[in-house]
Amino acid sequence: MNSTQIKCFLSLGKTLNFTQTAQDLYLAQPTVSKNIHNLEKEIGVTLISHKHRQIQLTKEGQYFYQILLRLSTEMENTIKKMQDSKITTLHTISIGYSGLPFEKQFLPIFIQLMQQKDKWNIELKAVSLSQPGILDKIAKHEIDFMIYQSDFFAQNSLPYSPMIEAGFSVIIRRDSPLKKYAQVPISALNKKIFLWDGNTPLSSVAKLKRALKEEISDNALEIQIIHKVSLATMLVQAKDGIAIVPSFAYDYNNQDVFYRYLDWDYTTKYGLGYVKEKENAPYFKDVITNMHKAINLVKEKWNK
Repeated sequence: MNSTQIKCFLSLGKTLNFTQTAQDLYLAQPTVSKNIHNLEKEIGVTLISHKHRQIQLTKEGQYFYQILLRLSTEMENTIKKMQDSKITTLHTISIGYSGLPFEKQFLPIFIQLMQQKDKWNIELKAVSLSQPGILDKIAKHEIDFMIYQSDFFAQNSLPYSPMIEAGFSVIIRRDSPLKKYAQVPISALNKKIFLWDGNTPLSSVAKLKRALKEEISDNALEIQIIHKVSLATMLVQAKDGIAIVPSFAYDYNNQDVFYRYLDWDYTTKYGLGYVKEKENAPYFKDVITNMHKAINLVKEKWNK
């Protein structure tokens, strides 16, 4: 008794029609008849009868059909459970992110790349960097990798894998005279400045603040520190001032303001922070490689 014989009999028991069974199984009708005949011969029992040109299951055939149907259903359920178990046992890798527009562009691509090997399940965790305890989450392995600026991790001696390097950008109103600059010189910033900084002050922002004070006279400089990038755009739109944020925070979909590079010879890196043990994890190389690929794919779209 082979699988083809069983499939033919189960289908015939349902359709009671050789032609329909042949069509359902993509077999020739004589092939179906031969398989049923061989099955009856092998088990020594008549399974079907012909009455008035109609197919019927014999009493033995009905019993055998119910047994095979139950076994087939159990087999399908077992296979499904095994497949579901395989999905749930994929290793989950947690990635902390702050919600920058740039992240929303490349993270879906990164997830697709990671899932191609059918080994890793990515769990994204939105993290508010204005809240304390982020580094504790990394140390306790509640977050495997955190996407953020390099100087945030440098202050705490955590390993870091850089992905992209950039400077700072100026956010201005659409009617601002600063829009004429491709790169805005610091000397032209003579208005109120909303300067983004992390809840844990970053060395790159501290250097920028010193540069601003050195090049702009005190009576023309008013700096207000903000901790959310999303707030920067809102304040620029609502008030007479400009905002300075890392270029990683560039929102390409926001048509209400202009972004211009700040003409300042300093760059900072953006990438993944983690604990040292992660470098020995089986997924470490895949995470680093695929995030590089995802970011580069997004960068190519910018260039186009």
